[in-house]
Amino acid sequence: MEEVDVEWYGPYKIDTVVEEFSEYEDFGLYMITRKWGDFPDKILWIGMTYKQDFSTRLDQHRWLDNEIGTLKVRVGYLVEKRPSEKRLRHVENLLICVYQPKYNDKGKSTYSGRNLKIINSGRRGPLDKEVDSSDYIEW
Repeated sequence: MEEVDVEWYGPYKIDTVVEEFSEYEDFGLYMITRKWGDFPDKILWIGMTYKQDFSTRLDQHRWLDNEIGTLKVRVGYLVEKRPSEKRLRHVENLLICVYQPKYNDKGKSTYSGRNLKIINSGRRGPLDKEVDSSDYIEW
């Protein structure tokens, strides 16, 4: 089993990331959550960006502006030198399969990627500290 460390930052307003992250050529994971009243944060979308920076990618989620409540985004970086797009996609797919975000429609029913153990650290919000693919892998 491979271990993958993900360091999470945020939460930020989406506009903050769109405006302030445009200077960086970053890539990684992102999670859009909604806070409404006294209810805990609800994950609306988990995504990744590799060929676009966070600013460009999050600007494409303007359809979420109609969502009720306060929207926030957390960005996550794999703690390794230069993760491949494929590795990043496997982490994204496992998180989608486990957390079933409201608006993600691909990858919710099964996970068929690498055998991973994701260690979430930093400002991870509603994510568990550890996510293990062994309960979700379809061989």
